[in-house]
Amino acid sequence: MSTLLPKDFALLSCSKDSLQAQCTLSPSLPWFKGHFPHCPILPGVAELYLLDAAVKLGWGEQCHLAGFSQLKFFCPLSPGARVRLEVSALKASRWRFALYSGATEQLCAKGEFTLC
Repeated sequence: MSTLLPKDFALLSCSKDSLQAQCTLSPSLPWFKGHFPHCPILPGVAELYLLDAAVKLGWGEQCHLAGFSQLKFFCPLSPGARVRLEVSALKASRWRFALYSGATEQLCAKGEFTLC
């Protein structure tokens, strides 16, 4: 597994039209270094990396994310945050994702993408 992924990154469920994954964002993840020194947060590109990793783990390395739309980041993710990712089919090769954090499952990011 990549050093860019949390050690506990795991799929919770996976079917042909949906998947769920979860992890805890360890403070030692390289994404936090320098972003930002006194108040580290997970960069948006790292959130998309988690999405890509979940898709590849669930549906195979041959799957590639492309064509993002309606991408929104609502709240910062800090070291130690527990996150859960949901992916579901919309139509054809279009998919929706949502990233939640904490005990209250606060929506932190969402968007749509093409899977090829």
